[in-house]
Amino acid sequence: MRFLDRIDNDIKTKDWKAFYLSNKGRVCRYEYNIYLIFPMIIINQILMLMEQVFVNSIQGLVIHGIIALVVTLLTLWPMIVVTNKRLHDRGASGWRQVAYFAVIMVGAVMVGLSMQVNPQTLSKTIAEPVMYYMGLALAIMPICIFIIDIMALPGSEKPNQWGESPLKDHIEAQKNQIKENLRQAKENE
Repeated sequence: MRFLDRIDNDIKTKDWKAFYLSNKGRVCRYEYNIYLIFPMIIINQILMLMEQVFVNSIQGLVIHGIIALVVTLLTLWPMIVVTNKRLHDRGASGWRQVAYFAVIMVGAVMVGLSMQVNPQTLSKTIAEPVMYYMGLALAIMPICIFIIDIMALPGSEKPNQWGESPLKDHIEAQKNQIKENLRQAKENE
């Protein structure tokens, strides 16, 4: 099944409410990247363009802030749910994303605190730059690990406590498509 055919088939057959709102089941890399990450990138690009349009006035920035807040609140639950299901496909609990988030927040706080230092005292002590770079590492490393874990590594092929492999249906669909193509080829001969 070709890429666009698979997307077309998914659009027609997928239960989107369960995909974005239900915490049950598993999601493969393809579904996670195409139906969650790609739309989030598009939404963020639109928000960034809107920010450039509204940047000239305080009212525009307030409107942009409200729109960004609403979009964030509307997409927060689906992001958590689909990421949980992706972690389930990897054989891990959805709570793993809390650990990633906590380490990222500690790093962000360390970076923020190190940037609050007085520039006159910065040259007298080594603690602030060390705290800055350690905080930066604590913020960036979990993001990199999370991206590799969620977006790149394959899920388990065998059933686990969260259900069957999400690729099982796609493999069956591919087999059925091949059978249908062979049947049509025989009819055309």
